[in-house]
Amino acid sequence: MNKRSLSHTTAVRVSYRLLLLITLTLSFALSSNRLSLASSFIVVNSFTDVKAANDGLCTLREAVIAANKDKPSGTRAGECPAGHGADTIILPAGNYQLTRTDNGNEDASQTGDLDISGSLTIQGAGASVTTVTAEAITDRVIHALVGNITISGVTLQQGHVSGKGGALLSQANLTLHDVALLNSEASLDGGGLAVVHGTLSATAVTIAHNTSQGKGGGVAVRDGAATFTNSTISGNTAVLGGSALAVWEDTVLHFVTVVGDTAVYHDDLTVDSTILAGACTGHIVSVGHNLLQTAGCTVTGDPTGNIIGVDAELEPLAANDGSTQTHALAPDSPALDAGNSETCPPTDQRGVGRPRGSACDIGAYEVEVTPP
Repeated sequence: MNKRSLSHTTAVRVSYRLLLLITLTLSFALSSNRLSLASSFIVVNSFTDVKAANDGLCTLREAVIAANKDKPSGTRAGECPAGHGADTIILPAGNYQLTRTDNGNEDASQTGDLDISGSLTIQGAGASVTTVTAEAITDRVIHALVGNITISGVTLQQGHVSGKGGALLSQANLTLHDVALLNSEASLDGGGLAVVHGTLSATAVTIAHNTSQGKGGGVAVRDGAATFTNSTISGNTAVLGGSALAVWEDTVLHFVTVVGDTAVYHDDLTVDSTILAGACTGHIVSVGHNLLQTAGCTVTGDPTGNIIGVDAELEPLAANDGSTQTHALAPDSPALDAGNSETCPPTDQRGVGRPRGSACDIGAYEVEVTPP
């Protein structure tokens, strides 16, 4: 082969490699662009509950619809951008009032509660400073229909619904963190929260002062599964039973404080380093180190460290330097240093590190200075 042919062959090879490199670069760029469109951050900039295109506002309701439909709320600056896949709605501190009422049968978030129909995160600035209130509508606050849904840093309050879940009804895969469900009412089960045909993982959650005309004044779990960690259920009422908690399906309480009746109707309730301060009916399974103030339930499982039939010595529900309210332990509470340190979370409901004594405290509250 002469030098001219060799030079030509080399040039062809270089050109081919250059073309391949350009193709790969373009493919990566397009792929990266698709990834960047996989989700959106939608920042709410109005406390009102209006739904009006091109008013330059992005309300909470419009943000949910934009995420559900992957469409912007309008074309002007300040409108909610279109959602793309699993979006995140950012809620700055303040009170968001829901005022577009309906008969409670609408599931497109146009009126009534906020209906979430796809994977979504709603992120507030903290449950103590970010609230969503449904006082002005005849509906609950949020209905989680389908998808992987996370709600954090927010209080949902004053819902009143003809149905289940006064503040929140979940039929999705729901995660709650730093959330309070307060002062709501349901004509059926779950005055604060109802989990139906879905799953729930709740951490640092307080469910208080809710009412059910059915069962489960605070929480009702039916045809689903739920796990509560470092959470407080207190001060709820129910007409038909389970003022605090009514459970039909798999439910786990892990370092939880429950004040009020617990009713277990079918499947077992699993408890680990949990305080049950109220009447109990049904069958619970102990993982150990529980404080069961009343012995109404049949208890099986691991009895290690269980304290049964003893007053938990709880202080009244209060902020206690946390974003969500908790029951502090009195200085002589038998829950002090009596929890399971092997399964203990690294913090309590308020974010205080565990343990602070020889072992973790039972329940959602860790005393910062253990008395002698």
